[in-house]
Amino acid sequence: MVPKVFDGYKFEEVLQNSVNTTAVQTPVSQLPDSDGSIFVVIPTYRDGERCAKTIKSIFDNANNPEKIVIGLVEQNDPEDVFCLSAYCDFYGKWDTKNLLPA
Repeated sequence: MVPKVFDGYKFEEVLQNSVNTTAVQTPVSQLPDSDGSIFVVIPTYRDGERCAKTIKSIFDNANNPEKIVIGLVEQNDPEDVFCLSAYCDFYGKWDTKNLLPA
């Protein structure tokens, strides 16, 4: 499997020139008392659209999306598009002007 990074628009393969490819990589074992959840922290500064695309991509590409937990730290101007609002727009679930359930 080739490592990739998402830039908000598409996935790009990560170059591995400096990585020792002869070493055997073993997956990290799950903690005994863990349910396998993954916590993803997303800091964003005035970029709600890209943030929303990133969150959508995380869930769309997850094998077990129910085990993903997103921590969002967002700094915006009141006139900016907010990440959660833009993300919910993908699914038509929220009124983005009032941030109330539609």
